[in-house]
Parts: sequence; structure tokens; C-alpha cells
Amino acid sequence: MTGRIKSVKNIRTFEGIPAEDGRVIASSAFIRGGALDKLTAKDKEILLGEAGLRTVIDLRTDQERAEKPNVDLEGVETVHIPLLNESVLGITHEGDTDRAARQEDMIPDMPAMYAAIVTNDFAVEGIRRAFEIILEAPEKGAVLWHCTEGKDRSGILSALFLMLLGVSRERVMADYMLTGAAAEKKARRMYMLVLLARRDRRMAEKVRAAYRADERYLRAMIDAVSRQCGSVESFFRDRLGISDEERERFRSNVLADCW
Repeated sequence: MTGRIKSVKNIRTFEGIPAEDGRVIASSAFIRGGALDKLTAKDKEILLGEAGLRTVIDLRTDQERAEKPNVDLEGVETVHIPLLNESVLGITHEGDTDRAARQEDMIPDMPAMYAAIVTNDFAVEGIRRAFEIILEAPEKGAVLWHCTEGKDRSGILSALFLMLLGVSRERVMADYMLTGAAAEKKARRMYMLVLLARRDRRMAEKVRAAYRADERYLRAMIDAVSRQCGSVESFFRDRLGISDEERERFRSNVLADCW
């Protein structure tokens, strides 16, 4: 279904991904992606009709939303839950790319940014709010979460979603790296643009790194969770307030035996 959507970056569901207990994700009610600012009428019809979209979680900053406002979706509730602010990092590369290219200190260190999103109180509160919505699907209809590129903030929330369902770290990483092809193409383009504009190869490499999907980034997030909470399970319970009972109930609603 989402494979036919061409106007949203990196959009896909998680249906068919196996958990470690042998069950698979049977629901297509969970969708990840990039900004919906270029959503076409055809793709809008797919999301509203076939996908049954009822809630959008917009993980972007106020500035990003103002620069690229989403297309209106009738009957869909949009919940704005930014995961970045000055206390987390100070800048996200997914906003004004020209400005980021002009000022090196505005380009984030990616592993540090991934770690900050799961350790900073502001960002963790956003993740907690996002999971309150996610845990209500699919009963209330499909939910789509997105940032701008559909890579970093969406990637982190998606990885945590999969781990909540008991998907192995290897499978979580494999899903994250599906973003790689599209991200690499833009990373190369941004590298060339900055190199031509600034004649600064070090700066161009830093910009390229910010646009890539890299296993090191996600590992930094998982390591940060483990250092802070001891385990991902403890993070869900102690930082996000998801009880073991809620987690098991959610797994029962979303996972199914694979025959």
C-alpha cells in the first residue's frame, strides 16, 4: 500500500517484520515517513482510504513546520510533538539546509543527537506522548509519524516501536538501514553543493554525514538507553511509563502467529 506512495519520503509500514518470539507484525496501521508537504491528491487518497489514516504525529520543530507545512488531511488529527529544541541540540539538519551549510556549528554530531533524543527530558517526554498515541492504534485507526526526511527522528521512534514489539536488534537495524538508499542519494547531492559553494571538503563531509543513514547513529541511541536505564525494557517502563502489562497487551494486538 505505502509502496505506491511517491510524494512522501521514506514512507512504509512495518507489516511482516518478525518478532523474536516467532510472531510477525500483522497490522499495517503503523506508518513512518517524511514530511507531508508535497502529498499529492492520489497519495492522499491512499492514506485516507486504503490505509485508514486517522492520526499524524509531526515530530518536526515549529520552524520546520512553517517552512514546509503539511497538506491538510480531512478527518485526520495532527499532533505536534517536536523531539528537538535548544536543550536537546540547538539545530537539526532537517530544517533550513542552506543555513546549516553556511554555519558549521549548526550541523549536528549525529551519534550525539541520536543519544540526546533518548536521554534529554524534553525529547523523552515527546517520545512518551507519541507512544500514548501509538498504543491506541489500530483500534482508533492508522497512525503515521514523520519528521522532515523520515530518517532520524522517525527512525528513532520506529526503532523503539519495533523493540517494544520484541523485534531483534538486527531486524531493527535492518529496517533503519532501508532508509539508506534514498538518504545516500541526498547526502551525495548535499556534499557536492556544499563543496562547490564553500570549497571546504571537511565541511562538505560533515554535511554528508548528517544526511546519511548510518548504523553508528542508531547504535549510539541504543547504547545511550542502556547506559541510562540498564535495558530497553527498563526505558519503556521507567522513562516512558509503559507497564509490562501494557506492552504485552500491545504485542497481542499487533503481532500474529506466522503460519
